[in-house]
Amino acid sequence: MSLKISKTTHNQVYEILSKYMKKEQVAISKTKPKNIYYIGAFKNGNLIGCVALQKIGNKIRYKTDFIMPNYRTNGIYKKLFNAREKVKQFKYNDLAVTAYCSKNSINTFLSNGFKIKKELKNGIKFVEREAQNGTS
Repeated sequence: MSLKISKTTHNQVYEILSKYMKKEQVAISKTKPKNIYYIGAFKNGNLIGCVALQKIGNKIRYKTDFIMPNYRTNGIYKKLFNAREKVKQFKYNDLAVTAYCSKNSINTFLSNGFKIKKELKNGIKFVEREAQNGTS
């Protein structure tokens, strides 16, 4: 499988993945949010998954984590997560990170230093990792 991890756009994510995301209750709006950066996984040039990070106030929110169902369990999410971590470290190293996690992603977040702050309905968990300098 020829896999490329690279920056992508809100429009590309929305056009290609939104119908699959909505089926699994992964939120995405038609309008591009402010201060957001998308990273896509491309197989043979086709977008098959994405992650995003968004600056909200004095924190970063990891969001829009999605891999098309037939490409899961191939390590693609881990590659996307790691690419997002590199962008975060480069651009926003001194900020805390929050996220809403499903049962599919929670273990990746916990193994990367995130702590569960709140349990919500449908198995969703709100997690946070403090900033590198110890402030949140």
